[in-house]
Amino acid sequence: VFGCVWFVLLLNGSMIVSQKMDPEGLTEAHMYSVDPGDIVGGLAVLTGELGFLTFRADRPSVISILSRNTVYE
Repeated sequence: VFGCVWFVLLLNGSMIVSQKMDPEGLTEAHMYSVDPGDIVGGLAVLTGELGFLTFRADRPSVISILSRNTVYE
């Protein structure tokens, strides 16, 4: 859901993290890969601001999501 921030824990599979390099979003740069056990989205949860990176599974994956609201309730 856009406008929400989460911690995402990768349980199985793999994800790629990239960043758009132009205003149109046509070019992306690979930033890093996420392996099982890694957590992404922590900065967004701490600050409450939306991130600027794209997280995409590059094969079938299983994730666990914890919303910012859940963390601070």
